[in-house]
Amino acid sequence: MRKKQLNHTEQAAIAGHPYARHNLALSEDEDGRLDKAVKHWIIDSLDNLKELYKDGDISKDDFTTSSW
Repeated sequence: MRKKQLNHTEQAAIAGHPYARHNLALSEDEDGRLDKAVKHWIIDSLDNLKELYKDGDISKDDFTTSSW
């Protein structure tokens, strides 16, 4: 059953569902694949930042002047 659930989560993540990508990252982390989990979290974060930029909530300068 877990394999089928993971497959559906992967398909949803590929389709762009943000919660699915987050859940997939958590699953990868739980299974000891931190490298894959981090990639999913990075993609998720970039997608969120793109939406903020598209909505005008952040600018390109926010990226270059950030002190992260």
